[in-house]
Amino acid sequence: GTGTDVDVFYIVYQLAGGKDCWEIISIVPIEGDNSGVYEFHVTLSGEALAHSFGISTVDIYGNESSLSRTASVAGP
Repeated sequence: GTGTDVDVFYIVYQLAGGKDCWEIISIVPIEGDNSGVYEFHVTLSGEALAHSFGISTVDIYGNESSLSRTASVAGP
């Protein structure tokens, strides 16, 4: 978590191998004072393509942060 009480949810994005644009795969509500740990699990398709994930936050005013550093994994 960010440790701030103005953020209201996280948006989890995925960029699947071969695609040109990020897609939202989950919106995760922020709990309490947002100082805890958040986990997100996803099952990759059977394709052996790279998938990238990034996260942004949205505050109480509707402002979305820039995308976090991304993490990439390869399918099975």
